[in-house]
Amino acid sequence: MSRLAPVALAVLVGHAAAAPVPKDFRPNDAKAIVGKWHVDSVHDDGVLYPTYPTNVFFAFDGDGGFVQTATGERNVFRRAYAYDPTGTPRRMTLLEKGAIIQQKWVYAVCGDTLLMGYPKGDAVPDAVGPTKGVLLYTLSRVPAGK
Repeated sequence: MSRLAPVALAVLVGHAAAAPVPKDFRPNDAKAIVGKWHVDSVHDDGVLYPTYPTNVFFAFDGDGGFVQTATGERNVFRRAYAYDPTGTPRRMTLLEKGAIIQQKWVYAVCGDTLLMGYPKGDAVPDAVGPTKGVLLYTLSRVPAGK
């Protein structure tokens, strides 16, 4: 009986590894974006916004949910999100329930820093950074449990 255990385990692992992966699954960005982020700074048209509140947080869950909150505030901004890491720069869409409002964003994630740029017009910038025509959020990851 003990000889069969490794064989059974190998069969189970083989089936798990062969399971189909959803077409929209992007493991690198999913793992990189999910979590709570603190808004460190905001640039508007390439200029640092000097009085942006320091108590604002963004959170992304693994099921496509997005929440923007502010410490001590009752209002919570909830959206769904979808992203396309194949474009240059990478793109994200924040969707209101029922997809009535769709906000197109560009983003870049590197370790514990997330840049999210909201193009003010229809043109998509060539890169994610402080530039004319973009509202840019620089966020830092909040450690789990905080």
